[in-house]
Amino acid sequence: MKRVLFALLLTACVAPCLWAQKAPSRPVLFKVSKIYVGNDKVISPGMVLVKNGKIVAVGKSIDVPNGTTRVERPGWTLTPGLIDAAAEGFANSTEGISEVIPGFKVADGLNLSSKYMKTLATEGVTTAFVTASGVSVIGCQGAIVKTGQKARILSDHGDPKLTISHSATAGNRGPSRFGSITVFTRRPTSQMGVIFVARDALTKAQEYVRAKKNNPAIKQDVHLDILADVLAGKRQIRFRGEKQYELSAGLRLAEEFGLKPIFENSVEAWRVIDSMKRTSAAGVFGPIIPASASVVVSRFRRPPAPPRMNPKATQVLVDAGLTLALTAGSGSGERGLARQVSYAMRHGLSQIEAVKAVTSVPAALLGIEKNVGLIKVGYDADFVLWTGEPFAATSRQGIVFIDGVVVDGKTF
Repeated sequence: MKRVLFALLLTACVAPCLWAQKAPSRPVLFKVSKIYVGNDKVISPGMVLVKNGKIVAVGKSIDVPNGTTRVERPGWTLTPGLIDAAAEGFANSTEGISEVIPGFKVADGLNLSSKYMKTLATEGVTTAFVTASGVSVIGCQGAIVKTGQKARILSDHGDPKLTISHSATAGNRGPSRFGSITVFTRRPTSQMGVIFVARDALTKAQEYVRAKKNNPAIKQDVHLDILADVLAGKRQIRFRGEKQYELSAGLRLAEEFGLKPIFENSVEAWRVIDSMKRTSAAGVFGPIIPASASVVVSRFRRPPAPPRMNPKATQVLVDAGLTLALTAGSGSGERGLARQVSYAMRHGLSQIEAVKAVTSVPAALLGIEKNVGLIKVGYDADFVLWTGEPFAATSRQGIVFIDGVVVDGKTF
């Protein structure tokens, strides 16, 4: 008898977990008060039909096949799953032994089972671009991942990143007056040095391309191969900079080499709008609500001054016609992506533009706009059901789905 009771108890505990990890084989219909499609369209009231992890129908009224499970949430809204285009904090460690390492891949040090990966999913972030750290001037290739309990890598050859901010110089120093040399005795030690290293690497890539044309048997250099693709427009490159002078230096470098970069953490982008438009640069803006962090500096140097924050910057950039996505960086909870969006809306960003900034816009920047970022037939069933208006202070993420699977263990 005890064994029977134990078996029943075990089944009761495990069944919800199995449901949460396996997409239902039969169709599921979601009926809500409003659907934010992820572009400029809103469907009210709205219905979404899901089968085998894909969206098969969307509209105000759709034909529902027999045997369909119905999930009706009056007063709730639905958006595509959120996409963070510059997430941090996933990798176990990041290579930083050299200043130019675009041949390395963040995916090779990625911890898919990290608690942070699951936290993002429960907060509605279903896809993320895991960006390289800023310890190198030109760092590793990023990775695109689906979050959740069964996190997986969608692409391991994302954009490399050129760090223009102070972090690329952190810990470095020149030779001491006593002649001692350590692993930290290296360039760059200043903003000038950062740009020099970046320009030198891009110039070498140009010379490498010319040399390969003249001699196809030339020894391969995996780092220069990546930069050669960037120069040829086959890959995008990310520039990480926060302050006006960092962004201006990066934009001058972009013009010099004909690059169209995506700027990360560009919280002072509102001060260089004309230059960003001239180079067709896009921005992954934020975190607007930054997490407290320590900055590694020499004991002989002052820590850098914080960037100038403009609460209305997101709306200013959108009004200027710039491509803009929002990021939480490594933040979660009250500093997570949903709260970053809420803060931007509080200072002027419209509901439609807010949804786009964390769905369709980042999907396009990552090149995955044919699979995620919209509530559209044929797309992955990645979406968030909100208990009210998305990102409102009185609303929360009621149910989150990735590929039609409930990611937080809830059932319906």
